[in-house]
Amino acid sequence: MKIVLDGRPLQEGFREHRKRGIGRYAEALIPRLERLDPDLGIGILLNKRNTPPDAGVVPGRAEIVFHPVPGILCLYEEMIDTLLYVPRTLKQSGGRMFHFLTHMDAAPVPAGSISILTVHDMIPAVLKHRYASGWNPLYRAYLSLMNRAIRRADRIITISESSKQDIIRYAGIPESRIRVIPLGVDCSFKPVRDAGVLKAIQVRYKLPARFFFYTGGIETRKNVPGLIIAFQKMLKSAIKDCHLVIGGNVEDERGYPALLELVRSSRLEDRICFTGYIENADLPAVYSLAEAFVYPSLYEGFGFPPLEAMACGAPVICSDRSAIPEIVGEAGLLADPENPEQLAQLMAGIWGDAALRSRLMEAGLKRARLFDWDRTARATLDVYHEFGETA
Repeated sequence: MKIVLDGRPLQEGFREHRKRGIGRYAEALIPRLERLDPDLGIGILLNKRNTPPDAGVVPGRAEIVFHPVPGILCLYEEMIDTLLYVPRTLKQSGGRMFHFLTHMDAAPVPAGSISILTVHDMIPAVLKHRYASGWNPLYRAYLSLMNRAIRRADRIITISESSKQDIIRYAGIPESRIRVIPLGVDCSFKPVRDAGVLKAIQVRYKLPARFFFYTGGIETRKNVPGLIIAFQKMLKSAIKDCHLVIGGNVEDERGYPALLELVRSSRLEDRICFTGYIENADLPAVYSLAEAFVYPSLYEGFGFPPLEAMACGAPVICSDRSAIPEIVGEAGLLADPENPEQLAQLMAGIWGDAALRSRLMEAGLKRARLFDWDRTARATLDVYHEFGETA
């Protein structure tokens, strides 16, 4: 049996996948498929124009299917490429089964072949009112193409029960065509106890002695302004020496100037710290240093940051929306992300309660062990084998 996987999310320069959860999904999944099923033939679709994947990510026996990008650059190049040129490359690959690791990159497959599509979330449909108010032809075109790709797939893989229900509701896909396969957490995310390492990280990122931590981007659905408002309300509880650390390279994101203005207008410049980019190797130590990790997102198809925080022993306060409660279970404190008073109460409560932090820490470590990348890969192989005799 041979499967051709879309490896473009592994490449720097292809959309923003490599830096986001889709890239991490590809990095974790693809190498495990060959290791867990040595008889599986793997082809990897790559884009000739972009940077090759990191060494060791592409399985040694994999056949590389290079996709030549059109020479003429245009505004909608990636969309045109996906619809017109990628299908030609897929046909030339000789494959009969194709797995696109995100619905954003799904292309028509050759007649008589099998299409498997991972749908991470339905953000454009669920949060349509936030991302495209009024008549927006480009947004409507994207929604149409997304729904078309989802409906055309022979099997949908999604990463949470919440996303599954959204796919059924917004794309009209029958439940029988959907498989829920949760993601994993990398083994590098674990508690850091070494005092020297913790001190070095604290100095490197200029972290305060005690702080709440947030990372995960500042786009609209992440609700970071709501977190800042809740933090300000919490400070009115006469809590001293409390800081909020916002991690990640957010300075280039569209909402950064407005976020800075909110910090200034709230007079929180001395209480809120922006670290800039945090190296992946340093993240476990930052999670370990935090009094708690706070994640008030309005919508997630899965939610890597709360899972990583739990794996590192950080108590978690998070949103009660979408897939987040499904990932955190009873190991975290849940709040309505649009109710800053409730979020502030939970933050104030956990700040002054060492016993609660300890209980959440232990529960989070136990919960995080349920999410394993080998389990993700095995379940994905099961989907391939459903079609094995016909592919």
